[in-house]
Amino acid sequence: SNATSLKELDSSLKQKVKAALAGFREEQNVGGLPFDAMWAIDVHGRVVANDNYERGTGSEHFEMGGYAVVADANDGWIRDDAWVFDGQIYRVVARPVEISVGGTPVGSVVGAKVVDDRYAQGISDSTGAALAFYAGDTRVASGAPLSFDKANLEVHSADIEQVNQDEDYKDKGRTAPRVLRENPGANVSAIFARMPGEAWDLGAGYVVGHRETVVRDPF
Repeated sequence: SNATSLKELDSSLKQKVKAALAGFREEQNVGGLPFDAMWAIDVHGRVVANDNYERGTGSEHFEMGGYAVVADANDGWIRDDAWVFDGQIYRVVARPVEISVGGTPVGSVVGAKVVDDRYAQGISDSTGAALAFYAGDTRVASGAPLSFDKANLEVHSADIEQVNQDEDYKDKGRTAPRVLRENPGANVSAIFARMPGEAWDLGAGYVVGHRETVVRDPF
């Protein structure tokens, strides 16, 4: 119930919740896009149980109520966002848990998908684009067609420093096409964009690049 504290929750109940989260993640494996981590959260924002994310395990004070998606889910909404934990980007979705349809939520469930090379390559395979995600001024994931060298999408602190001075990036969240790398015969042009949501304030974003054939001599 809403008045029940985490300390009053029976340990066996916590294990049941944890097992339910693990079972749901296992079912999603069939679809090919399972969550990498899940949390069950009470109406006060405190974590009741988690699956495949050990940070805070066993802590009665571990809570996630400060995240906007969790607060919204506990108010009855389904929301998604991007988070950054320890330099790694996660795409997250949260939904309320209701005892009866349309009833007041008693908590929420949050699922997270890590943005890694597999995630980025999946986007590349479906779109044909070469892209990389970055956080903390460092590339954390990339994906590209076989014809594109992913090393050309390496993101350095100097690149981010320049992008942060771009007026379009600051105001609109994305840049105009710009030369990222100059290579003999084929420069790499790229567009930088910031990740939406809470990851925006932590400097997380992505870059989409393509090769431009350069004719330096008409002969």
